[in-house]
Amino acid sequence: MTSSKPSSKPSSPRKKLPRALLIALAVVLAIPAAHVGQRVWNRYLRPEVPGPYDRRADAQADIGRAVDQARRENRRVLVMFGANWCPECRRLADDLAQPALGAPVAERFVTVKVDIGHFDRNGRIIQQLGNPVDDGIPALVVLDATGQRQGMLTGKQVVGLRQSGEPATLLAALDGLGGSAASALPAARP
Repeated sequence: MTSSKPSSKPSSPRKKLPRALLIALAVVLAIPAAHVGQRVWNRYLRPEVPGPYDRRADAQADIGRAVDQARRENRRVLVMFGANWCPECRRLADDLAQPALGAPVAERFVTVKVDIGHFDRNGRIIQQLGNPVDDGIPALVVLDATGQRQGMLTGKQVVGLRQSGEPATLLAALDGLGGSAASALPAARP
């Protein structure tokens, strides 16, 4: 018969060591896994919405090419700042795809779309062109054929002009930037 006498020996540290080591290892491995999990969740929570703005585009190079083309064709450059998640940006891009606004704009301007992401992309270009996105997006900047800024319409101004429902209103505002009609837009920044 075996005796039910408690063992007088304390539990061996060898048995505790592997358990403590396993717990520490699990914690160390869980930290990077949590980070990867967060990135995966972000992909679902803030997915990249397809649309008119290409997040992989080199905006600086695109503007340079547009200025060269504008110089050759005696036009100006229209830089559109926006993002695919922005409903007003998408509506403006859709409006410019319609002949009523798109055709006259294409006659006068070489258009470049600059993706600002969640206000975390193309910051240097935004600053170089006078921070047109300060009042929201979509924002428009007009450059002459040498690349000099002639004027801009902030997000609030663009939305107001676009919501008027008349393509001629937005077109007149763009034509007025940098020209004699620029003074007709009191809220426009030079």
